[in-house]
Amino acid sequence: MLSYVKAFVRWSEWNWVIFLSILVSITSSAVPHENEMNNISESYRVNINLDVETRKFLQSGNYSLYVFKGINSQPKAKNTVWLKRTGDRELYYQNQVQISWEQQYYIGETLTEPKAGAILPPGIDIERLRDLEVVSDVSLYTSTFDIRAIELRSSSRDEEISTVSGLSPYISTSNIRRIELGKTYRYEGINWNPNPSRSRNPSAVEIVNVPKLVNYFYVAQPVRDSPGYYDYIGVLELPGKESVASIEIVENIALLFSNQSLQEGEVVLDAPAKGLIVAAEKGKTISISYNENTGWNGPSGSTCALKAGVSIYEQLVACY
Repeated sequence: MLSYVKAFVRWSEWNWVIFLSILVSITSSAVPHENEMNNISESYRVNINLDVETRKFLQSGNYSLYVFKGINSQPKAKNTVWLKRTGDRELYYQNQVQISWEQQYYIGETLTEPKAGAILPPGIDIERLRDLEVVSDVSLYTSTFDIRAIELRSSSRDEEISTVSGLSPYISTSNIRRIELGKTYRYEGINWNPNPSRSRNPSAVEIVNVPKLVNYFYVAQPVRDSPGYYDYIGVLELPGKESVASIEIVENIALLFSNQSLQEGEVVLDAPAKGLIVAAEKGKTISISYNENTGWNGPSGSTCALKAGVSIYEQLVACY
């Protein structure tokens, strides 16, 4: 299970002291709530078939599979690497790579500016918190939208603790909820208004940035069986003073192989290589293939070519 927080670090003699404002966030795809990932009929599925020689080629060239998720927003979002598959266990020894997901979404505020190469960092794993000494007597299981400070001291002065800034409409670690389509969520600068209103578009989510300052917001969607902890699909910049972003999640994915080193959660503007866009359908499995000589192949009507050097965002929306 995972929480996202804003962390402020100071040095206190022989120990790191971490003050964590629980401002939180998004559940790990590895620990979905409410049995949301158990209904196969509600899932979107894409299978990528790879022959033996192609897998040898990918392995020898140190290639990784990168997957991007569709998002259509105003203002326009920047896509992030949604999923990465690499190595023997995840890619080179697999004759079929399976990707599946459902319509569950999360949003949050982040300090990461949406520019090429920026990486939305992982958060603090709740399991890790159990290994730390709780200095102040404040429970993690606070009521929704309360702001709590937790002081933690690591057992070693050299211990590194990964942190992420982030705010989400829900902060209870025992009940992390997804957002709803057709709702408007107001970010008020310290937290979110706990009572989302109805949006103008029933198939979209709206974010209202109430403060006068520019803020950045992420959108995430868990992937079934993902080893990662964040599953970000995009991040956008929104001016202040009640500015509104309208976000529609597109159930398309773009796939490509590249030996360029990218990370999950990294902002990528243009496709680094040719690939394939798959227009997924709920309850249906779409099978595609990749061959080292002939490239990508998929069923007509369900796939579009992904061009190298062209905006991933624009191509995913155009194939929608």
